Amino acid sequence: MIQFWRAVILSLAIAIFCTNGLPSEYLETSADEVSIDVKNGTQTLTGNVVVTYNGKIFNASTIVIRQIGERIQEIVATGGIVFNDDGTTATADRCMYNRKTVAFCGNVVVSNDEFGTVHASNATYDLATKKMKLTSKGVVRLTLSPSREAKIFK
Repeated sequence: MIQFWRAVILSLAIAIFCTNGLPSEYLETSADEVSIDVKNGTQTLTGNVVVTYNGKIFNASTIVIRQIGERIQEIVATGGIVFNDDGTTATADRCMYNRKTVAFCGNVVVSNDEFGTVHASNATYDLATKKMKLTSKGVVRLTLSPSREAKIFK
């Protein structure tokens, strides 16, 4: 129980340290174990990890958060990735988030109730343009939801 509260306190401390208390840099973390390397600006979370960063929710076995100065620069998640953002869910073997893109690698499935589901080997989402590029060793598979099919084929 003491380890749990230590992890909670350390997560809160790193959240305040990483964000400098700015609401535009909201970070909340929970994990079975947290390791903080202040010198290198990293926080490694392992076991049942959930990270919420500016409305984006990452679930994984391991997540490493890297910061430069007071700003989070990168979030790397591995092992059973589930990523949620604004009605879209993505699963993958690995996810890398930086200030410009979110990249998913390995067994990527992206789904959205409005548009449908996409299966690919890799996907990169550009946060500025809101466009996603999907690649696959075989075929990128797309399943449109019925409401989206009606809009496209009218």
